Amino acid sequence: MDKDAMLEFKNNYMRMRQDRKWKLPSGKYVEDVLYEYAKNLAHESPIHSFIVDTSDATVMNLFSNGDQEHIVTFNVLPDPEIEDELMDYLLKYRKAIRDSRNAENSQCRYQRLSVFSQL
Repeated sequence: MDKDAMLEFKNNYMRMRQDRKWKLPSGKYVEDVLYEYAKNLAHESPIHSFIVDTSDATVMNLFSNGDQEHIVTFNVLPDPEIEDELMDYLLKYRKAIRDSRNAENSQCRYQRLSVFSQL
């Protein structure tokens, strides 16, 4: 990461108001933890935009187990309700795709067997 980008990252962090940061159960703030880690990274990372990638073990290991649990469960929206008609359509579509793949796979197997039988 070049000096200008690192300076911008630092300035963005310094302009953050404490009352607008995400406070975790441990008392730590997400932005503070990310900043302390990312200020020493040589390469650019989503962390430099204060993005917590919960699928990245390196990022999640910056936080305690309790804080990790809070991060992945805080403000999670419930799955949306799907109307029965839409669900029926999706299931039919899935079946059509599966049938198409099965037909194509069986045809490919037949073609491979035909090639080997000619040897």
